Amino acid sequence: MKHDIRHRQTTILTAVLFAIGFCHTLAASIEEADVFDWWDNGIISQDEAEDILNLLEEGNTQEACALAEVYAQEVCADTEAPQPKKKTARKKSTGKSANKAANNGAELQPHGFVLWKTRIDSTGHRVSDRKELQVAFYRYTLRLGSQDLLTYRTQGYEAHFGDISTREFHSQIPMDTLMGTVALFPLGHFRLGGSLDTSLAKSAHTEFTYGKNSIATTYWNIGRENSVVFQASTDEASIAAWYQMHQAAPIVKAQIHSRETTKQARERQRDYTISWNTTAYFHDTQVPDYSRLSSTILKNKLWASQNIAIAGTGDFRTKFGTTASLFAPIDADTIRARFKMSAETGPNAFHTKFSVTCLDAAAHCTQDLLSAKTTSQHGTEKTFTFDASAKTKYSHESGERKHFGPPRLEAGIAYAEMPQNRFRMAVILPKGTPQEAITLRNESKISSNWLQCTLVVDFKQTRVTKMHPSRAHVQAKILF
Repeated sequence: MKHDIRHRQTTILTAVLFAIGFCHTLAASIEEADVFDWWDNGIISQDEAEDILNLLEEGNTQEACALAEVYAQEVCADTEAPQPKKKTARKKSTGKSANKAANNGAELQPHGFVLWKTRIDSTGHRVSDRKELQVAFYRYTLRLGSQDLLTYRTQGYEAHFGDISTREFHSQIPMDTLMGTVALFPLGHFRLGGSLDTSLAKSAHTEFTYGKNSIATTYWNIGRENSVVFQASTDEASIAAWYQMHQAAPIVKAQIHSRETTKQARERQRDYTISWNTTAYFHDTQVPDYSRLSSTILKNKLWASQNIAIAGTGDFRTKFGTTASLFAPIDADTIRARFKMSAETGPNAFHTKFSVTCLDAAAHCTQDLLSAKTTSQHGTEKTFTFDASAKTKYSHESGERKHFGPPRLEAGIAYAEMPQNRFRMAVILPKGTPQEAITLRNESKISSNWLQCTLVVDFKQTRVTKMHPSRAHVQAKILF
């Protein structure tokens, strides 16, 4: 048994050392670190944490953010980190550049990346390991590894051969991965297409687009089963419904959002911005074939989240927000609800945030999570950031004594050179004192024109165990 535990710890340490040696500098993924925190604090369950982490590894940030809003009451923007710009020298016009212009800007020189991701859980097991190679040439893109796919795109035409899934079908509802082909052809404001996979499942697709608005329908024939998908989207809302014949109800996914910019607020003569977002899933005990919902969504026939935030446009970055989530389990006639209220303000040198989270509104909020965090940032392009936070559970159930749980204390220091390169170290006391437990967290991120690395690793010590690596998320990406 001791040998097995030592072997698992060695596995984590090996992955960490490989990332350190490979990247030369360590790197952080804030999303993964946050998920670890929510899991450790009991805000989300292991299944919920695994669902969010899996979506992050697949690159489905939008769906991962939706899960984070519902289960952890945390709002994250679905935006990718800015990439460093490549420095290019001005070149005289040549035959190659003229040829590229003649091909409507299609890049003739092969380019792409090699990607490796791995995640190790708290028991030392490697729960995921993804390797990918992507090469783009002219209008073709080849992906090998976790997804084997050849793609051709040009002027609205689109064709995919290999492992096709949510992205290739432009589906708002997550889908299984199929082995086959899908093609789409433009026809004015319309786009027509279809698909065929190795099991002879067929689909026909029609889409009408006008500006940022679109309406689409897809008909599926899977053996003896038939289903229909309807999708509609605008700049601020989208809705999708997928109904399979002889099932009681369709899957319905709805999203409504509005994010006001500082410029828009000033045009309306206001010194604050308003943003809000709503995401909801509805489904019955049966779901259509080829749909692939997260396990936690499948367990709930109603799954919804709503958040509203008001943010000042001044230097203090004052912000007030509230987030509410609602879910009704399939196997029970009950409704669970959570909500969170937060406020933050202060200059960069002393920015403070407070929040109160009701973990179960249906139980009259007998357990609340109280949180406070202070951040001090110094510098502009190169910044040093010091942060300290405290979280505790407050229980006040009827007939029992009111009490605070052991506080979770954290102190960290971070150094960043622009958003792409960041290094952070933190000391965490999950139970308030180092005698009970202590966690050392290393979050690092580095990005250049040819290399991107991310690393999040926890080292933990308790009363009965010595300091050992307990969890890790590693990502390395070479660009060419």
